[in-house]
Amino acid sequence: MNNSGLYTRAIKDYLSEQEFQELALFSNQFKICHRTLDGLGINYCRDNLLSLKGYIKILESMPNFSNDFLEWTGEARDDFLKLCESRCETLTDRSDGLSGINISLKYDIAKKTYNKSFYVKTQPNKVSVINLNANGDIQKYQYRYISNKLLLPLFKYLFFMKYPLNQECVELSLRKYGLNATLYPKFKDPKSRDRLGCEKHFENIQHKDWDIEDQIIVDISNLRRVLTPITRGYTSFDRVRKIYFGLFSKKLSTFDL
Repeated sequence: MNNSGLYTRAIKDYLSEQEFQELALFSNQFKICHRTLDGLGINYCRDNLLSLKGYIKILESMPNFSNDFLEWTGEARDDFLKLCESRCETLTDRSDGLSGINISLKYDIAKKTYNKSFYVKTQPNKVSVINLNANGDIQKYQYRYISNKLLLPLFKYLFFMKYPLNQECVELSLRKYGLNATLYPKFKDPKSRDRLGCEKHFENIQHKDWDIEDQIIVDISNLRRVLTPITRGYTSFDRVRKIYFGLFSKKLSTFDL
């Protein structure tokens, strides 16, 4: 990528850092033993990237975690294992919230720091999250999955959101600076949960693009693996947006360079 765009360091450059390559190692290890997917989440404002998140989704109720991985979880180890034990019976069913055991590494570009997060559905339509920041501090919060056609416009109005209302479900989390909302496709028909189904969902989002979004999608297309845009996220006052990408492969990893 040349320097004529809205940002100058390619996404591939961030993924080549040791921290993301360590995440790649874990993802490839999980893929050997468990049904596992991975992907990227990009946070951005109108003219720049803000953060890059790599995620791993293990689609089994209780995976086998290696000692190396548990050491990687750091101060969050005990809380993470307890969270796995409190998993919901419908953990692998995505129709009532985020499926599987989810692990992420997020790089804050301005601060040059890495945060680790762990997401597990503990009740239908509720996901508990543990976040471990670069200082070793732990924060806990929750995602709620809202499908109520009356509540979705209300939240959009109260928190000055820009998410479209032609969606069947939205994942909401209240943070320090307002509300975060991610469009959540339920894909009730199992046949629509593949790459083509996600592409169709993404294309059908009624959304007014920012210029930077085209550059992000082009940059993603330059990675070694072919990632599919899955969904979008929004924040209060439309200050920050997100795009999530996934790789639909049981053997290959997003982070392979």
